[in-house]
Amino acid sequence: MEGPEILERADEIRGGGRSVVLEATITAFKSGKKDNQIKIEILSKYKERKTLIKSLYPPRDKGRFMLMVGDDFWIYLPRAKRPFRISPIQRLLGSATYADIARPTYSGDYYVSLLDEEAFKNKECYILELLAKNKKVAYNRVIYWVEKETFRPLRADFFVVSGKLMKTAFFENYKYKEDLKRYISTELRIIDHFRKDEETLIEYTKIKSQELADKIFSREHLEKMR
Repeated sequence: MEGPEILERADEIRGGGRSVVLEATITAFKSGKKDNQIKIEILSKYKERKTLIKSLYPPRDKGRFMLMVGDDFWIYLPRAKRPFRISPIQRLLGSATYADIARPTYSGDYYVSLLDEEAFKNKECYILELLAKNKKVAYNRVIYWVEKETFRPLRADFFVVSGKLMKTAFFENYKYKEDLKRYISTELRIIDHFRKDEETLIEYTKIKSQELADKIFSREHLEKMR
């Protein structure tokens, strides 16, 4: 099996090609202790590369939105008159970036090759190398562990342009979701290699398949909501 096919199968596990609504709790830890926490709602059509993130908690962030359409990211702040563009690598909380939440699938953004096969946590894996197709992609290079039997992503190492390892993500706690008809990772744990004492945990507390109108993912619609 070639790298592109493996990546597409792994993307299917993460994105599923459906319209989905999720709620997530993101907790940042420093030196093993909880430092900060937020809650968000995610509305996404992953295959169409459209995602809307709404802030739910803390209350002071009410009215804060992030909109992704294709390669473009905008943020809407409660007191700002207009939205402004942001980089997908901008941090949401701790080591979690907007790209980690809004763009979980990789096929459209990276060239892929199969590097090797080896065991990770006693599971035989394909090891893929992903290289960014353009400068708008959040991470320049990714080394990606995908379980051979199930095509579930298990680990990803993210590198910056200089070649330094930026962070490592672990895809954990897979659960079967009946309405999605598939297993999905309900926890994403991120280790920051630039800030040695920091770790971030993303917990997906609600996940459901739901049809979403295209107008939801427009700047005009968000400006009316605000």
